[in-house]
Amino acid sequence: MFRKLGGVLAGRQRAAVLRVSRSCFTMAYPEARRSDFKEELHGVSVPDPYRWMEEDSDELSAWTAEQNTRSAAYVADVSFKEKLRETIKQRLDYPKHGIPFKKGSAWYYYYNTGLQNHSVLYKKKDIDDKDEKAEVFLDPNQMSEDGTTAMEGVSFTEDGRLCAYGLKEKGSDWCTIHVKNCETGEKLPDIIEWVNYSYYRWTKDNKGFLYGRFPALDSEAGKSTREVKDQRLVYHVLGTSPADDAVVYYDPKTPTVLYDATPTHDGKAVVITSCDGTKPENLVTIIDLEKHSDLTKIGESAYIRSVDEWKHKYDFVGKHNDKFFFITTDGSPNNKLVYMTLDSPKEFKDAIPEQKSVLEWASIGFEGALFTGYLEDVKDVVYLSHADTPDERKKLDIEIGSVGFSTSRKHSRVFYSVTSFTFARRVYDFRLEDGHEKRKLWYEATVPNYDSSQFEVKQEWFASKDGTKVPMFIIHKKGLKLDGNNPTVLYVYGGFHVSLGPAFSTTRLSFISNMNGVYCLANIRGGSEYGEDWWKGGSLRNKKNCVYDTMYAAKYLVEKKYTRPEKLAIEGGSNGGLVVAAVANEAPELFGAVVSQVPVMDITRFHKFTIGSAWTSDFGNPDVKEDFDYIMTYSPLHNIDPKKKYPTIMCMTGDHDDRVSPLHTFKYLAEAQHTCKEQPGKFLGRIEINAGHGHGKPLSKVVDELVFQWSFVAKTLGAEWTD
Repeated sequence: MFRKLGGVLAGRQRAAVLRVSRSCFTMAYPEARRSDFKEELHGVSVPDPYRWMEEDSDELSAWTAEQNTRSAAYVADVSFKEKLRETIKQRLDYPKHGIPFKKGSAWYYYYNTGLQNHSVLYKKKDIDDKDEKAEVFLDPNQMSEDGTTAMEGVSFTEDGRLCAYGLKEKGSDWCTIHVKNCETGEKLPDIIEWVNYSYYRWTKDNKGFLYGRFPALDSEAGKSTREVKDQRLVYHVLGTSPADDAVVYYDPKTPTVLYDATPTHDGKAVVITSCDGTKPENLVTIIDLEKHSDLTKIGESAYIRSVDEWKHKYDFVGKHNDKFFFITTDGSPNNKLVYMTLDSPKEFKDAIPEQKSVLEWASIGFEGALFTGYLEDVKDVVYLSHADTPDERKKLDIEIGSVGFSTSRKHSRVFYSVTSFTFARRVYDFRLEDGHEKRKLWYEATVPNYDSSQFEVKQEWFASKDGTKVPMFIIHKKGLKLDGNNPTVLYVYGGFHVSLGPAFSTTRLSFISNMNGVYCLANIRGGSEYGEDWWKGGSLRNKKNCVYDTMYAAKYLVEKKYTRPEKLAIEGGSNGGLVVAAVANEAPELFGAVVSQVPVMDITRFHKFTIGSAWTSDFGNPDVKEDFDYIMTYSPLHNIDPKKKYPTIMCMTGDHDDRVSPLHTFKYLAEAQHTCKEQPGKFLGRIEINAGHGHGKPLSKVVDELVFQWSFVAKTLGAEWTD
């Protein structure tokens, strides 16, 4: 908890003083009005004394302000906090270059000079001409004074003449679509609101685009907790009123369904996938544009029902000649590539059979080049073949890391990026010419004052409660002494098919290099690291496996003497925030600190707010008794136990989070602070103003949040600072 000035004795003296201040830190929690409200659910009386916190009010605003005051006071005496801020900013201050992509005759790429709040979208005629000055095409940094306007994707017409782009405000998930003329720079009058959880894709004739729209809310975007449902797939014709956009597809019998529409590259069809929330199973409907070319007049007769039962996943990849390619879980928990034709739209044939590794993505490029990305023990591997002979694959020589690809149907040039725990983004230029591969390093990020050779990355496996082997990445400085005294952070997620692979973080490296920390990422069940079975093992009535996996990861780290409980923090966000809070209830003795970010805490009512009904895929449905009974065994809000000795817990959320409403954090904090107010461990909250679930947050707010978070971790674990 200090900046070493020299000498072991001085360090120990300073650390000793800090330990006294930690143990003596007292706090009077903000008073929260508590009612005797109870709700009868499946014959069980469930107390909900803070139900009033589900609605915005002046009373709630005053309470959250007091939470911020107290959490700020907790980290106020961290002596190296400003040094931490300076180091974080210094290490973030390096150019960041995105993968170039070509639209029409121009090239585009995202670029950040270092400390800009948001990356800027640039345009160039010749991506290889170093003398050509790139043109700023879209700069979200100029769209708001405080940096809280963020871009949400871009979509270009076939000819590259027009661009539709989305803007989000103050961290909200709600998106407004705008259109820009790429040649003149003119912003067109078309403005479409209330778009969420949707792509927007132009038709090949450049006349308009397909997108998903919800009914308008009756309050400010980001502040409403109203349940989000009844999305419609609509078609916007450029130059017309959005109120007149034609509904292309909608099923009123399933109001929680989300739609995605992809016009094929040849302009002959539209492929519509229907997903019930975040459930992996989906339906596939196709519109043959050669028979039904007017998307403003589409009815039941236009729909070709290719997949009409909710049984398996069918993710559309692309079309080659008359074949429609999909990634499916049908008979293949690790996914496989299949295809069908409109002559037999329900008859799918294997293109690439299921493999031992997990097929994550596929992309069809120039002249049918087929790239497939697999996950092999949580590391990306890419293969190249051809859509005519998909299974004749060749493994590409790509270093270990997380890979991103940008392919095109119009040219043979492919750009891809690789990043890892110890190096920032590298962008490669990959070409297929005359049957030969040509590859060169096109861009490599250079991080100031950073030497990757100082760090060591390991992947180790531990046995969970039921004996399942779970992988975990462990990153630390070389020569680390395994004496059980190292401050350690264990990060988990475990849900919604999300796999966590290698990723570069300068702030994480600050913890490792300047606080002699150990950073661990456990790939617990609930993700997709090992396919559909891995997800099923951590979802629904197996959700507590996420808790057990995290507990046994912690036990492994202690057993191997990386750390000890007082020096170990667990961290997770969103679903991961739920997991770490549930773990703290189950086994608080295993940890010294908990960081729960934008968490889901009330698992009896999550489905009643914003997009929460979509999460029944992982949590189950509280309206179903059997699901409710299981939920009550781990719901963080309902399992706080004052008889247990809790570590200090920090809950972090945003006041405009309309994905996981901050009401979850509010109710949990109020209950924990009331029930456990005599505990030595503290229950603290930080509520970011004008911020949401995390996406699109300006860098200035990100830095403030990181300084606070790592100051909290350092103080609670007793970490020391060294330059």
